Amino acid sequence: KEQGIDTSYLRANDASTQSTDSSEILEAALKEAEDAAHEVLNGTFSVQLEPQKAYIRRLQHMLIDRMNLSSTSKGKEPYRSLLVYRQ
Repeated sequence: KEQGIDTSYLRANDASTQSTDSSEILEAALKEAEDAAHEVLNGTFSVQLEPQKAYIRRLQHMLIDRMNLSSTSKGKEPYRSLLVYRQ
């Protein structure tokens, strides 16, 4: 506390914490896309991913494309997400 003001919430929301949270979200989203790709490659017709922001969806599309599968974004913001399927 500085001058009687609780600053603990500032530390919880500082740039380094947000950066760590963002990288964890990105890592989890890319792992979800990779897992979905493996499901489709193993015979599942299609897999719907969790909603993500546009930038993360773009990276997921790129990952899916590199695995020779197709994907399309479905839904409206902020609930827009990828559907992964065979070409």
